[in-house]
Amino acid sequence: MKPTLLTWLFCLITLSVLAQPATVYPFWQDDSLLRRQYVNDATADYQQLIGALPRENRDELKDIYKARFDEIQDILSNARTTTALPIDTYLKKILSQLVAANPDLKSLHLRILLSRDWWPNAYSMGDGTLIINAGLLVYLENEAELAFVLAHEIAHYYLDHGNNAILKYVATVNSDSVKKELKRLKKEDYRVNQQFESLLKSLTLGSRRHSRANEAEADRYAFRFLRNSTFDKTGILSCLQMLDHVDDTTLFKPAAVESVFDFPNYPFRKKWVQQQSVLFGAMQNDDASPLSARERDSLKTH
Repeated sequence: MKPTLLTWLFCLITLSVLAQPATVYPFWQDDSLLRRQYVNDATADYQQLIGALPRENRDELKDIYKARFDEIQDILSNARTTTALPIDTYLKKILSQLVAANPDLKSLHLRILLSRDWWPNAYSMGDGTLIINAGLLVYLENEAELAFVLAHEIAHYYLDHGNNAILKYVATVNSDSVKKELKRLKKEDYRVNQQFESLLKSLTLGSRRHSRANEAEADRYAFRFLRNSTFDKTGILSCLQMLDHVDDTTLFKPAAVESVFDFPNYPFRKKWVQQQSVLFGAMQNDDASPLSARERDSLKTH
């Protein structure tokens, strides 16, 4: 089997320890000063953003940005992420190579952290904070793939996708057409839930289609960023092929819930684990799903 990027990182960090007569695993020690610096930088960026908000829908925007900042502050402050020097230095090295090769990125306020989260994902918080999960590193085969992932998340921030999505959402919810439809539904006596779900589905899938367009745009810009660098360009194709199937992983066996939750006085019921037919519970890729193939694709993470 090919060693993954996470395996190489582990070997790099523990190499000096393994050379000693008595092997002791060195737990990563967070850099508390660096963590505090990241929080302070994120706070400064947040305050600048709030100060520049437009008057229209200002209160709603402030609430959304406050919720986002609270999440960013939580991610930067707790043990879910690590600021250990070896990994921080390595990620910054990849980041600096991409920025150096693309002068238009030099003005961005970027900070990158590794999250201990097990699921395969990387994301931009919209304020310059980039997070890559340890659960994604195990799927990456080389440094070029990691560079492409980072370039993709940098592109989201460079193109301001996060803030644009927030502005679009608030404008849509406050649009005359949506207000008119909600006002009409309040007066309805029949099939109100069905009609409301239809409206919600329309808004959600419309937002997701816009999000998927953003993903494609971020890929194009990431290709440009990586092309200007010295990283192996074939990492783009192999990484995209991996991401296309990462949500369908079969590495883990299904949980044996029937045997675990079957009791003499409270027997297991199959309906507890049956796939639901509601909007967000029907992502199965078969004809039984109430969503079309395009709608199912719009709800994929990548």
